[in-house]
Amino acid sequence: MFRPLASLICLTIALAASPLVAQPATLQEMFESVDPAQIAKEARLRGNPRRGAIVFYASAAACAKCHVTGEGQSPLGPDLTRLGDKLSDVHLVESLLHPSKSIRKGYETVQLITIDGEVRSGMMVSEDDEQIVLRDAANLQTNVSIAKDDIEARLSSKVSMMPAGLVATLKSPREFLDLISYLFAIHEGGRQRADELQPTAEQLIPEDDTLNLNHAKIIRRAENG
Repeated sequence: MFRPLASLICLTIALAASPLVAQPATLQEMFESVDPAQIAKEARLRGNPRRGAIVFYASAAACAKCHVTGEGQSPLGPDLTRLGDKLSDVHLVESLLHPSKSIRKGYETVQLITIDGEVRSGMMVSEDDEQIVLRDAANLQTNVSIAKDDIEARLSSKVSMMPAGLVATLKSPREFLDLISYLFAIHEGGRQRADELQPTAEQLIPEDDTLNLNHAKIIRRAENG
């Protein structure tokens, strides 16, 4: 049962103020309690795709590590500028909150069990008569080749290569709405829109939130108890 809301900002304030409502432990849990259609609507109204682009490239969620938005093959996830016209706003929101709910064809996780009992998991890059080549999330730069003669069993996992809970790594509800807004923008505008929203190198430099701290005052307070 989803929690109704006038806006996600109102929801955040209400949850923090009410002692009678179970407090969500993470941002992920807060958004999971809300109808994805309402989240999509809020992102359309309040999200900023330019800020969202910075979240995409620079946040702890590391979206850009596994998705490209231009020429070339994405390391582990689909090119987000080429998802097709049939993908709805709700589907995009659910893909962030529940990545294993619907896995795009060609990006399934494959598990190979070798005759030595070793388990290798990854996204299948290629297959021929002699070997299967996997790409592992732990090392995107190196593909792993396994000879078919060494494979005891082959399984398709229902768990996405995209880890669950990435939304919890974001700093605020606004970051999530901005990220969704960015995904909407490049889904609809394609590569050209992605290029327009590409952050500069300066924008991707993490802000040092200690620069304005009065260190001497903090130390004196600590010493005085």
